[in-house]
Amino acid sequence: MRCRWASLLLLAATLFATTPAQAAPSEADRVAARTLLVEGRRKLEAGDAKGALEFFQKAHAIMHVPTTGLDLAKAHAELGQLVEARAAVLEVTQMPAMPGEPAAFTTARNQAKEALEALDERIPSLILRVSGLPLRDIEATVDSQTIPWSELGEPRKMNPGSHEVIVTAPGAATSKQTVTLIEGQTTPVELRIELQPGTGASSKAEGPAWRTTAMWAGAGLSLVSVGLGVGFSAAAAVKNGQMEDEAARLQAATLQGQRICAGLSDPRCATLLEHAEDRDTYWNVAIAGYVVGGLATAGTLVLFLKPDLFGKENRSATIRVLPSLGGLVVTGTY
Repeated sequence: MRCRWASLLLLAATLFATTPAQAAPSEADRVAARTLLVEGRRKLEAGDAKGALEFFQKAHAIMHVPTTGLDLAKAHAELGQLVEARAAVLEVTQMPAMPGEPAAFTTARNQAKEALEALDERIPSLILRVSGLPLRDIEATVDSQTIPWSELGEPRKMNPGSHEVIVTAPGAATSKQTVTLIEGQTTPVELRIELQPGTGASSKAEGPAWRTTAMWAGAGLSLVSVGLGVGFSAAAAVKNGQMEDEAARLQAATLQGQRICAGLSDPRCATLLEHAEDRDTYWNVAIAGYVVGGLATAGTLVLFLKPDLFGKENRSATIRVLPSLGGLVVTGTY
């Protein structure tokens, strides 16, 4: 009986002391936490870890001291929840030591450090590798929890036991697998996912049809516009040559004393003015063609290289820039 009372007094002393960083619980809170902790330990000793966990969670929420955190970790570990147990002991190890705190707090921190090392060795890992489609297209979950595509292929700490792995992607069949993790072991899981037969790559794996259509239309508009620009540039150059020839002819006639072009309104200057107007018109059309072609090319490249700007898409693409007689040629798969 004396041992039991001594244990209760020690427990009360540890619960009465709190860290200054936390608001001190009221006397009623301390009594409630002491009752919860005693009942939780009783259940844990009786083999009811689930019931003990509920009491320890409530006690720790009130006191938030090393001793309550350590008991909480013990209940998690007893239930096989090693990841949660590790989080609890890690929290205990990070609680700062305060002057005049009970010796039980120091003991709990030391035990938490030892438990942390033991749990790190016990917690198993799952490595999920997925092939068949680009990782960015993959939607993977383990026990309904999403795994970011950037973490695929990397060890993922999980509790031991059975876990359901689900992998899918737009236009692809869903792949499921149940895996059992064993304490202290790393278990690799390899799944392959492929597009379903009849699924168009342009509408499923490579983005919506409108974007593909827009890219082809942009490429066509770019070619036509640049072609018009080149054609009218050549025509403007021809007209400029004709204008220079006509101007030279008029100048030669003037030097010979034949004043055959008295001004812009003189009909005899009509040929020169006609060549000048045609040249300017052709130049304007050529410039417009180059501008439209440049804008169409830029838009096509944006659609090709930045599909995420227009919503979530899933595709794999390659692009190459090759030299040609006319400059550079951009080729790719889309």
